[in-house]
Amino acid sequence: MRKIALIITILGLFALIILLNLLPLKEIKTLDDLNKTEENQQVFVNGKVIDEGIYETSKILILNNQIPVTCKGCPSYINKSVSVIGKIDTYNDKNKIIALKINTLE
Repeated sequence: MRKIALIITILGLFALIILLNLLPLKEIKTLDDLNKTEENQQVFVNGKVIDEGIYETSKILILNNQIPVTCKGCPSYINKSVSVIGKIDTYNDKNKIIALKINTLE
């Protein structure tokens, strides 16, 4: 009986992981879209990096649509068009995007 319960639990976890990876990403186009998005939701944003700020171990990229993206250990993307897949995080009651994957479009 315990083996059956273990097998069902493992299959359920795999099903949840597959569902999470198949859900469509929400595209963020404006700051208003960013503020309406729930925490921990995966999102997609693209634009040209117009400014970079370095804070301790992370870097904040400001895109041309004024959306901030935080990344750790990333190279300089200034004046490059990028597409970002990230996760929404809240800090001081403001939503921000934590980059999971950054691709250059040029």
